[in-house]
Parts: sequence; C-alpha cells; structure tokens
Amino acid sequence: MHKFDSLNQTIEVYSYPAISSNFVLYIEPNGDGKLWLATWGGGICLFDPKTGTSRTFIPNDERKDWINFNCVKGVLKDGDYLWVATHGNGINIYDIKKDCFYNAQNPSPLFPFNMSIPFWSNNIIKDSRGNYWMTTSFGLFMFDGRSLFSYFNNKQDTTSISGSFISMVFEDKDSAIWVCTEGLDKFDYKTQTFKHLSSQFELMPRSLKAIAQDKNGRYWVSSNKGLVCIEPKTGYFKHYLVEDGLQGNAFNNKSTLTTKAKSHLYQLASRNIHLPCNCSK
Repeated sequence: MHKFDSLNQTIEVYSYPAISSNFVLYIEPNGDGKLWLATWGGGICLFDPKTGTSRTFIPNDERKDWINFNCVKGVLKDGDYLWVATHGNGINIYDIKKDCFYNAQNPSPLFPFNMSIPFWSNNIIKDSRGNYWMTTSFGLFMFDGRSLFSYFNNKQDTTSISGSFISMVFEDKDSAIWVCTEGLDKFDYKTQTFKHLSSQFELMPRSLKAIAQDKNGRYWVSSNKGLVCIEPKTGYFKHYLVEDGLQGNAFNNKSTLTTKAKSHLYQLASRNIHLPCNCSK
C-alpha cells in the first residue's frame, strides 16, 4: 500500500508485516484516521497510519463466530458494522462492538438473508435508500434490510443485467444506480429491470471496470480498452486510448477517485499509476 503526499511529492510504502498482506484490494476509512484494508490472502486488517500498526482478522478454527475466508475484495463500514466481501465464502459482517463476525456459519437475525449466496463477492456499497448492493462474479445482489434480491444475466430477456461478472455498482448525484459489467446498465427501481446504455453508445467497450461522475454530470467509465466519457441526455461520447495520453488501455475493477479540490477525476490503471482526467473539458 502506498501513501502519496501531494504537498511534498513523496510516497510512503506500507507492506507486510506492518499490514496483513501486500495485496491490498480496497481501502475503507474507519472514521478515526484508521483504515480498513481488504486484502488477498491476508483477510482484513485495521491499520493505523499514525503508529504504523494494525490488527489482522483471518479465519480461526477455534472460533465459529469469526471471519470465514482470507481472500477479501471489498469492505463497507456502516455504523457499528463492517460488511466484508469475501471472494470464495460469501458475505461476512463484523460486529465492531461485540468483536465477532456474522456469516453463513454464524448467522444473525439482524441480517436475515443467506450470506453464502453472494459467494464470489467483489464489493459492497450502500445506497441512499439504505439498500446494500453486492457485486459478484456470477450476478448482482441487493439486500433491502428484509430480503435478498438477485439479478442475473438472461440472454432471452433484454431487460436483464448485461453480464454475469459485476465489476462495480455506483450511485450518481440523482440517486440512480449504475452497473459496470459486460456493458453499462442503469437500474430501474420501479420495474426492477436494467436499461442497457451500450445500446445507446454502440462504440462503448463491453468489458467495463469502473464508473464515476464529474461535477458537470458526465460519466467516466473505464474498461479493458481505454476510458470513455459519456452524457446520456445529450448523447455525448468520447473514447480515450493510449494515443490520447493514457499510460495503458486496461484498467482495474472499481478503481476510481474523484477529488473535490480541482474537479479532476482520477482512475487507477493496471500499471498502478493514477491517470488525471480534466473533467471540465
């Protein structure tokens, strides 16, 4: 994990054993300066940048109420709970106050759904309606606090989700839900169906990785074939490739960062270099 100091233009590196694994896939603020790290092979850890120390959470055979897998792709801090997306054993939810985990092996009436169903989880977000969206390698899931809803690709249904591997779910400024998969989809809450934006923008790459929205309302979508900027209302479309200044055409899943200071949008390429895109142009 790298920390970039924009003022001094320096980079500080944190690696194992200071953190539980060198393969950090997601970072979630804890709210007190500490960071929750989702790692591949090292479970999750709560890292304190001030002291350089961390607490690691990995499976423990002696505890049924503990995390059940050590490969984690995403985490979500939600009050006194930390939602954990394991890539191989479903959803885990860490009860911070009680210092225990709820999962398929240790269910809780607080979360009345089968946590093993979103098995190969990639990430979790909570939208403004209070719904939890879980992206997986085999479909999209949503928990509304009462029931778990599933959305799968059906080639015979043009209103179903476009693909099976879900890279990212994003809520925009108007509370609309967007899905990056084998195409870009917009979710319709009333009909529980998906509108395929790839039909409107036929030149958009199909294997999409991440999405963000700039201050002008345009959407920036990364893929394995460059970066796209679109505006659905006007039909605006711009495709950026290496020849336009990108360091590489292939991007990582859910790798986005929008900064407020200069209204720039940053996306992380597969070469681990931040790519600034001036969203005012």
